[in-house]
Amino acid sequence: MLLSLRISLTAVVIGCAIGLPLGAAIAVSRRSRAGARSSSCSTRLLGLPPVVVGLVVYLLAVRVRDRSARWDSLFTPTAMVIAQ
Repeated sequence: MLLSLRISLTAVVIGCAIGLPLGAAIAVSRRSRAGARSSSCSTRLLGLPPVVVGLVVYLLAVRVRDRSARWDSLFTPTAMVIAQ
């Protein structure tokens, strides 16, 4: 249970560190055409089902795993944080 909590909290902190500044930049730049494009793109990405995003992350992780010799690298806490 503690491992799940640690992984989730780490993912939330990293997500906020990336998402909050990016969201603020999109909100501030809405007046320009580039801002409108990025806002439209981010709105479209919100419509993606989490299962599709998870499948893409899994497939990318499998490709990386195939290049390395470690089978367990897919199920490490770091891989779980990236997936979240």
